[in-house]
Amino acid sequence: MSKKIAPGQIYGVPLKSGGYAPGLITRVQPRSRMPGIMMCFFNRYIFNIPDATDVMDVTLKDVTYIAMTGVLGIKKERWPFLAELKKFKTEEWPAPPFFRIDVVRGFVTIVEFDNVDPTRRVREWVDSDFAIDGLPMDCSSGPEGVEIELTNLSRMHGPIIPLWRRWKFDRSMLK
Repeated sequence: MSKKIAPGQIYGVPLKSGGYAPGLITRVQPRSRMPGIMMCFFNRYIFNIPDATDVMDVTLKDVTYIAMTGVLGIKKERWPFLAELKKFKTEEWPAPPFFRIDVVRGFVTIVEFDNVDPTRRVREWVDSDFAIDGLPMDCSSGPEGVEIELTNLSRMHGPIIPLWRRWKFDRSMLK
């Protein structure tokens, strides 16, 4: 892959069930040979590469899943390049807060990442109200993990609901 990986590029993440889930890179870790990236995915699937016309009009409102991952799927050409959003502006795609659960100690931590470097945490705090509905989980997945999660989401009936919105947190889980 000779193309420089950059925000605004859309790659096809292969689903185990066939087809591709288009993923938009919104953040790339600067100055790294194998950078961490933040990708947004949508309730849209592509069955023929390079049929990316369906994702050229995506907006922040269309996001159904956010993944922190690396570029191995791109570098090994498992994730084909689909398109580049010409008018992509990073500031129009703010990094959301993420959540992490410490079941042993019994609390939820909310994490904010840098708006330039998706691997740098800029703020963390314990959320005593457990207000995690709609937040993505603070974890990094390899390409295989992202492919499996997207495949599982694609198999659901009806519109895709992100995993973190389907999962209901119960305080009794911490006791």
